[in-house]
Amino acid sequence: MIIPYLERLDKLKQNEQEEFEVLANYIIMQNNDDWQVELSASKFAELLAQKKLTVALATAERRLNKFHDLGLIERVSQGNARNSVKTIILKDYVYQGSLLTGAIALDSPLYQEREADLTYKNVFRPDRGINESLPFIRIKGTKGMGKTSLLIRIRDFLENECNHIVAVVDLKSAAFDTEIRQDLEALFYQFTAAITQEFVKSSQNLNPPDLKMCWRKERSFGANCTNYLEEYVFKKIKHSKTLLIDGLDFIFGYEAVQTDFVNVLRTWNERKMKIVSKAPLVWPSIAIAYSTEPYPNRGDNVSPLYNIGILLELKEFTPQTILKLSKLYGLPWEMNEINALTNTIGGYPELVQQALYNISKNNLDLAELESKAIQVNGIFRYQLLYLEKLLDENEDIARGLKKILENKNISQSLAYRIQQMGLIRENDNGFRISCWLYEKFLRKKLLDNIGEKNNE
Repeated sequence: MIIPYLERLDKLKQNEQEEFEVLANYIIMQNNDDWQVELSASKFAELLAQKKLTVALATAERRLNKFHDLGLIERVSQGNARNSVKTIILKDYVYQGSLLTGAIALDSPLYQEREADLTYKNVFRPDRGINESLPFIRIKGTKGMGKTSLLIRIRDFLENECNHIVAVVDLKSAAFDTEIRQDLEALFYQFTAAITQEFVKSSQNLNPPDLKMCWRKERSFGANCTNYLEEYVFKKIKHSKTLLIDGLDFIFGYEAVQTDFVNVLRTWNERKMKIVSKAPLVWPSIAIAYSTEPYPNRGDNVSPLYNIGILLELKEFTPQTILKLSKLYGLPWEMNEINALTNTIGGYPELVQQALYNISKNNLDLAELESKAIQVNGIFRYQLLYLEKLLDENEDIARGLKKILENKNISQSLAYRIQQMGLIRENDNGFRISCWLYEKFLRKKLLDNIGEKNNE
């Protein structure tokens, strides 16, 4: 399937390949499993213009005909006029981009919607009443589950569908270095400055006073932050607005700042975003994203954000979602191949994308994928190195996993923490490692290495 597709692409000039990619991405992103849309030549020309690929209407018509003649698409006419709307069916497509790393771009066909996408669209629906309390959303999941990608889509939805002014603050950015994350005043000050700067960029005529001149030593740091934002930023913006906060987990584990910082967010949700009087709400809606991996020196099993707002917990891809993805990568798979892949790596989005990309690009089968899985320079080396670092920093997690591998019991609180990492599942017989990849790696690290050391 992949070779014929590439042969067809080779019959297109470079600019025609770029134009076909725009068309294919548009069709796929309509979320129709049958890959078909109603599209006129003029609409296709508009799509190309949005990507700075301007063509005349007659040229757009010729391109569509050429794609049809090559078997890349099928055009089903619904009228006799040259620019009549036609049903276009995408007949052949294989993703030709680079390996996904980090957040998935808005125009990527590889992004897969999940339950969380439907939830945020309902929570932030455009017809929300002005007399409703403001939403506070928490997005959580392990590394590689798509938290930042979801935030990007929430921002796009809010700006384009709900006409919101949106500010984004990333606590894992260079502006919030390790020194700032350990100093409560520095953290609140930088947080306030970052929010202000983001809203100033998006709002006309917003000119707040110098933060230094308004930062009072007799006030708590949280009160300084709250008062400044309320008086000089939020009250001044008479438009619907939303604040998105990414990387909140980067302050978890720093006991000097974690509790006070999260308590301010909790207070905002309870006192500033809910209707408790006739006074109008001036606060923005809020969505935050954070990872659920463990943090050094944090041994509890209760999230510091427990019971704040609406929780969106990102789940693994379902087999049906993985089947759709395999089609995008040009793999003619059925459910037996999908089940074999999920037994190997689970449904973790980052691992699934990486596996399908390598299988497609390197013409691997599942047996070859497994053979390369835990090699030092293997396909999943970066994820396994990250996991190894977490185990080295959290000895109790490592001990708990070792007991599970040995079919021994562990405490419920420890099991909860390990579940939050996505490493174990619970069944009728207790806990087990979540997939073949992790079990193979953990056995080698926690059991085989011990045996080797004992034999030295």
